[in-house]
Amino acid sequence: MSLLDWAIPVLFLVGMPLLVVVATAGFDGMRPAVAIMRRRLQVYTSYPFAVFATLLHGVVLVVLVATIGAYLFPDLRDFTIGRDGGVRFITYLTVGLIAWPTIWEGYEITQRNVRSEQTTGIFETLIATPVGVRVLPLAYLLISFPVAIVIGTVAYFLFTHFGGVGFPISGPVQVLNVVLVLATGVFMTWGLGLFLGGLTALYKETGPLGGLLKMLMLVFSNVYIPINVFPAPFQVLSTLLPLTWAFASIRDVFAGGTVVQHMGTYLVFLGYTIAIVLAGLWVFERSIDRARQDGTTGSY
Repeated sequence: MSLLDWAIPVLFLVGMPLLVVVATAGFDGMRPAVAIMRRRLQVYTSYPFAVFATLLHGVVLVVLVATIGAYLFPDLRDFTIGRDGGVRFITYLTVGLIAWPTIWEGYEITQRNVRSEQTTGIFETLIATPVGVRVLPLAYLLISFPVAIVIGTVAYFLFTHFGGVGFPISGPVQVLNVVLVLATGVFMTWGLGLFLGGLTALYKETGPLGGLLKMLMLVFSNVYIPINVFPAPFQVLSTLLPLTWAFASIRDVFAGGTVVQHMGTYLVFLGYTIAIVLAGLWVFERSIDRARQDGTTGSY
């Protein structure tokens, strides 16, 4: 491993959050953002049924992977797909099972919370403060990362331990590169959540559109099935989808490579991420500003 294999992940993992802080509420917004994050946790834990359902979800997942997965994974171990000599499907599938729920949490938390703010009057409260509504995207990101870390860690342990699929991830350099590509994916889906969440302030219900985008990405972004098994027109569509490049970069690193070794793929991934984040922030702010002018920030 070269010095760059260390330096690039550290630089990006420090630099990207700092840029987000500056682009949202600034450093003055960190304190209220942390307060919002803490409030969210307190509200969530005040509902015993929700906490119980979350714990039950985790237990059921462990049981399913440990039982059904233990029978299913060995049968898939020698199964290959693809037209170019075949792809070991079990390895391909396992990366998708680990990475998808990890990075998609950025979207789920952001889009869901924007709708919640509209129904609880948070927009009106924040509009009158010095930091304004720009603090909300920062708060959503602060919530997304710890949740994504937990999901990613649990998913990695479950699907590699019970599935018997090993990845050449060893040592701090490899771990840093894995964290970098997954963190970039969280940034990307956070930006997408801001985009659709912002539209919620105007159009109230964007769930069907979000469901459509999720379906397209799951099918055509190389999440669980390589796109090269589909006809050529669908392969062209796949190259246009941002998550296709996210999963290409994620798989490069899970296969033992580093971001520096596959810099071309990662730069396309990063470019998509920056574009989506900037668009999401712009749409979020403009939509809430338009709703404020129309007097509909508190109606849903």
